[in-house]
Amino acid sequence: MHPETQDLISRFRNYTENRQPFVWNTENRGGLNCWNLLLSEGFVQTTDFDQAIATWKGIARNCLSIDEASRTRHT
Repeated sequence: MHPETQDLISRFRNYTENRQPFVWNTENRGGLNCWNLLLSEGFVQTTDFDQAIATWKGIARNCLSIDEASRTRHT
């Protein structure tokens, strides 16, 4: 199992085992919805559209997989 998958499973287990009250601060986090919950827990992150499109074009141009493209972008 991938380490990222194990991390997600352990987070979900903590939610069910701790059974602490769920508190959502709308002043800091905005309205409670699926997207804001995913953002606050670090499951997704926002990105710059121009950068994403440039990356996708590079992937298509170089016939790279997404994993290969992200490795070349970070080096």
